[in-house]
Amino acid sequence: MIPAGLRRSRGLVGIHRLAEGEPESLGPPIFQLYVLEVDDPDDQVPYDFYVGVTKESPEKRRTAHAKGGLFAAGIFKREGVSPGRLRPDLTDGLPNFRCKACGENAEGRLARVVATQLGPAHSEQVANRTKGKVEKCEGLTG
Repeated sequence: MIPAGLRRSRGLVGIHRLAEGEPESLGPPIFQLYVLEVDDPDDQVPYDFYVGVTKESPEKRRTAHAKGGLFAAGIFKREGVSPGRLRPDLTDGLPNFRCKACGENAEGRLARVVATQLGPAHSEQVANRTKGKVEKCEGLTG
């Protein structure tokens, strides 16, 4: 299913295929994607959106980003911007993931889709892919 706020794309299809390829032996899918608007009144960062993945609810994750500290993303700790509203219209219908590595892979894919369709999006996983640090699914061998 394609989220209401996005158009069908290869990236979104890839997110669904990624979830379908996860072994059931990893347990139930607990990692979910979320998108936040970036509240940046002084234009300090070149991003309109932040994309993440979490085992908690997106609302709890947004609160953690807003509080700062150990569990906030670097963009919210160091860049002087705040997490804006959650955008469930950009994630509703996307699958949850069984392993963290697959969820992070999907996070990077979703960030690229959001950036292409709506405006600049930040994700730690886009940076990791550029650095060649993308983790493989914990349930796949070989």
